[in-house]
Amino acid sequence: MKQIKNIGLLRKMSIFRGSIGLLGLYLLIASILPLFGWQLFIYGPFKLDAFDPTVGNTLFLIITKSASFMTLSFFALNYLQHRKPLSSVAPLLVYSNFTIIFGVIFLIQSDNTQWSHWALVFLLSVISVILFQENRKEAKKIFRDDW
Repeated sequence: MKQIKNIGLLRKMSIFRGSIGLLGLYLLIASILPLFGWQLFIYGPFKLDAFDPTVGNTLFLIITKSASFMTLSFFALNYLQHRKPLSSVAPLLVYSNFTIIFGVIFLIQSDNTQWSHWALVFLLSVISVILFQENRKEAKKIFRDDW
């Protein structure tokens, strides 16, 4: 009887881990596709649309979407691999780093960048360095007794 409960629990865990893996994979693909001028939609009708992220006022929206999706994908796939908690600063650090990466790529692709856009990237880089130092301090505190 106890074995049957354990099998049910194992099946639930594998369904959960499979769902997390699929979600992480979708978020990874959906965050990278805009770099090549495509968007993937799974809500509503499933479709893959071509678009130009540098035209119109959607550039910062696309940067934010890609950075958010990549951050969520990073933590979903990290959970499947390690299952260890990260420090509380880690989500902010990862999000700011992905915002910098996608921001630089999209700003290079865009025709109408201004110096204020690059100033924002510089500011985010400074914030990222500060968050990195805080994350390192906090990780030393959290995982001090693990080794």
